[in-house]
Amino acid sequence: MNMSSIYIIILVCFVSCTFDKSITVHPERKDIYETVYAPGKITAVNEHDIFATGNGTVIKKLVQDGDTVKEKQVLFQIQNITTTSALKLSPDKVNIMQQFLPSSDNKDNFISSDCNGIIYQTMIEQGEVVHINQPLALIGDEEKRTIQLSVDQQDINKIKSGQQVLLKTDITGDTIYKATVTKIYSLMNETSQSFRVDAIFNENFIHPFIHNAVEANIIVNERKNALVVPRNAMIGKDSLSINNNDKIQTIKVGTGISSTDYIEIINGINENTVVVVKQTK
Repeated sequence: MNMSSIYIIILVCFVSCTFDKSITVHPERKDIYETVYAPGKITAVNEHDIFATGNGTVIKKLVQDGDTVKEKQVLFQIQNITTTSALKLSPDKVNIMQQFLPSSDNKDNFISSDCNGIIYQTMIEQGEVVHINQPLALIGDEEKRTIQLSVDQQDINKIKSGQQVLLKTDITGDTIYKATVTKIYSLMNETSQSFRVDAIFNENFIHPFIHNAVEANIIVNERKNALVVPRNAMIGKDSLSINNNDKIQTIKVGTGISSTDYIEIINGINENTVVVVKQTK
């Protein structure tokens, strides 16, 4: 046996090992859903920071993480920085300092809750110095939740308010929850090249946790009783291999929407067509 014969045998073996035997399937009728994948997180409704309204020192911290609070309830007592230290400055500089520092007649500043809710996190401890507009606590609704999703810029035009969302969370395993798109934000996150989309649960989501990760699929299109074939049956974007009276041929077909596993065929074949699907390792 010469070297060329050995090469041909090896080549034939390689080709035969690359492809398993083809299988045949018939198109079938199914409800098919086109979805857009969107990761995200769960947040509390009306979640926001409470800020310091002046410079000073926290002399009383009246709440802890997890506390339920009422609107106007005092959360922190802050002793403001006064103009006393400015008295050592020249008269001209005292006048300038007095424009920016609180009056010594009101040394204490009481920071109150602006709503009913729960304190999810405090960012300051008693005795620490704070500055104006520094976040002191994270507050939000105790039970109601919203879902912040991230949609790739290539898919954002498919998203509309009112679309159904199917999602799973890390803390609840394989349980699937239903939600509805409520808001689409127009500003793109340039780092992730994505847009924020908000959704709310269709049923009560009773969990005390927030900022836990979710994986969601937004249903952007659907067909009832569509004629479909497996996605891996497609050759390119618009062709199928069929068995026509024991003759294998490639034909063009019209396609519609696609899901993870199936693609809709709108013309070119029917339910009696024998579709050839090559199985590759």
